[in-house]
Amino acid sequence: METICLVRKDTTLQEPCVEAVGMGGYLLIRIGLDVDWNRWFDISLEMPKADESGGTPIEEYCRNNRYVQDSLRALAHKICSLPEPDGDIHLVYDGEIAWLGQPEMARESIMARMWQEYFPIPEFGEYGSPEWMEQLIQETLCPNVLILGNGLGICKVLEKHARKIKEVRWILFREDYDEAFRNFIEDFYLEHGLAIRYHVITDVAYLAKKGVGCAEATTVFDFTGSLNVRIQKVARGSMWLDVRASYAKWQQLKPFAEGKNAVLEYRSLYKIWTEMQKKYNRPYFLDSIEENGYNTLETVGARGYKGKEQR
Repeated sequence: METICLVRKDTTLQEPCVEAVGMGGYLLIRIGLDVDWNRWFDISLEMPKADESGGTPIEEYCRNNRYVQDSLRALAHKICSLPEPDGDIHLVYDGEIAWLGQPEMARESIMARMWQEYFPIPEFGEYGSPEWMEQLIQETLCPNVLILGNGLGICKVLEKHARKIKEVRWILFREDYDEAFRNFIEDFYLEHGLAIRYHVITDVAYLAKKGVGCAEATTVFDFTGSLNVRIQKVARGSMWLDVRASYAKWQQLKPFAEGKNAVLEYRSLYKIWTEMQKKYNRPYFLDSIEENGYNTLETVGARGYKGKEQR
């Protein structure tokens, strides 16, 4: 089973918060931390300044470092104990805390260096795969489709849902207009009788200047990430699938997706991963009672098996 670890900053916490949620085909682990450049919760990792006598209060500094290392070691053990055997684990960082997993930041931040030592786990990078795009579609798809940009999995998604689609419009960049693309749209027409209308652009500013619009309910597959897209008009009932899960895109689309005048539903993997746990099945529960010292794990498996093992 694949495991996604979503690391988020939460300044209200006094210690790491771990919430594991069964998502059907994969396991989601949400990790809440209050960390900063050289701080772990209320523990400072800054090298103390010399006192008036010229000495250095190094003992407290070393004690703090050991404490944080012990905390990270315990957290890593807890996280690695949750996934099923032989499953891949990937990290996803909240925008505020993305620096924590960046290798170049380890040279500047003690916190980043320590984190990467105990969590040498690759970041999630499969946003555009067919399997993960299906998580966004969730078995529903408007018959009109608009594709912005390009991604490796979109062709397979179109093939799978071809019977539900009556129109496909595609705006792609010049570098994606290659032989593979031309062969696909030709084969798609021959097999499904549906001509794909496409427009090739060379200037990334096109989407911000000219924008996009749809007169009927449309499913938008957006591969443009944080690029600003001017929205001319969106028909009510549309879905905007932000494949690359850009925080900037979510902020841009909020006025269209929230409130009584909402005309579209915004979806991204990041948004799904931050929604309420009660929406999902197969939960994993951490026994975090103080007397247990965070040393026990209780799970509810796919067949309802309950077990508790000492770590």
